Amino acid sequence: MAKRSKATLATIDARLARIESLLGRELKSEQSIASEQRSEEDELRRLESLEREIKQDVAQHPLTKITYHDVTKGLIGAFFGVVGHFSFFYGHKLAEGMSVLRATFILTSSMLILVAFLYFTGFRRIKEYHTYLPTRFLVIYFTAISVATAVLFLFGVIHIPFELEMLYKEVAAVSVLAVMGAATADLIGGEA
Repeated sequence: MAKRSKATLATIDARLARIESLLGRELKSEQSIASEQRSEEDELRRLESLEREIKQDVAQHPLTKITYHDVTKGLIGAFFGVVGHFSFFYGHKLAEGMSVLRATFILTSSMLILVAFLYFTGFRRIKEYHTYLPTRFLVIYFTAISVATAVLFLFGVIHIPFELEMLYKEVAAVSVLAVMGAATADLIGGEA
């Protein structure tokens, strides 16, 4: 019986050696596969980077072509420029004969025009427009009114010391155009 247990131990040792050898080969194989995967991932990243570079080199710069969008922006800008000229010069004459009630009506109308302009040109498609639209409206409206006041002062239409009532009427006379210009610039200026 003693001989048999030695043979069994030798057999077991041989089997263990074969198992260790197989495990070693399996481990080397797995390491080789992992190394190949890392190499392939690196190559893929390099190819993606190369693809981005080629797209940038091949893509046409937006300023090198004229699109319908460019023509539309030019038409709108020219329209507001021409109308702005008359509004600026003749707004002063209109303001002299205007009542405070009419000036208030014009300022209110410019507010409503701005809300309609923003709502119907895409803000209604924003899910939470009812929270976003008022903030956008306030920024555009007060920017337009501030710029109108500054331009009127800069060109000497209003003077210091100024009469508050006359300032109110002068700004009201150009407010509709100022608001529409600001809203238009806001809407068409975002795309490049």
